[in-house]
Amino acid sequence: MNRVWSQTACALAASLTLAAAPCAFAQSTTSTIRTTIVPRLSLVKTSDLDFGQVMASNTVAGSVTVTPTGSRSAGGGATLAGGVATAGEFCGAGTRNQIVLFSFGAPSVVLTRTNGPQTMTVDSFTMGPTTAGGLNQLGNSGRWRIVSNNGRFTLPVGATLRVGAAQTPGDYEGTFTLTAVYQ
Repeated sequence: MNRVWSQTACALAASLTLAAAPCAFAQSTTSTIRTTIVPRLSLVKTSDLDFGQVMASNTVAGSVTVTPTGSRSAGGGATLAGGVATAGEFCGAGTRNQIVLFSFGAPSVVLTRTNGPQTMTVDSFTMGPTTAGGLNQLGNSGRWRIVSNNGRFTLPVGATLRVGAAQTPGDYEGTFTLTAVYQ
């Protein structure tokens, strides 16, 4: 009887061990890989021009200027009210000693309030300091020479925001164009 009991116990233990074993299976899935190769002669926006937060006077128009270095100042009825101001920034590539002519698409741009018809104007666009990353300015004609060994450069952009008296509060947005003509 001991032998029968021993065989039964072994069979039962073996069946429990097999039943408790986890199922083994494998799964595979796919993922997309992306990149963008920009042309050797290229210009890409790396940062938006942002004037930060501004308060408008009820009676006097004003202005806010962000320089290509990112500093911000206000005049007239505009008061700086916090937020982070940033110069617009573009990066590009060409070849060392190549001349590039930069120009803005328009001398001024209209910003429109989100969810409203109110507008403000941005004008007096300026380009980076004369030794902006990888570029040297050639006079005041918008012509720059690429001076970096690898041909890469950055160009910061500033401008002036015209704030109306009693300007309606809200977020305002618009776009501007910077064109690079490689010569």
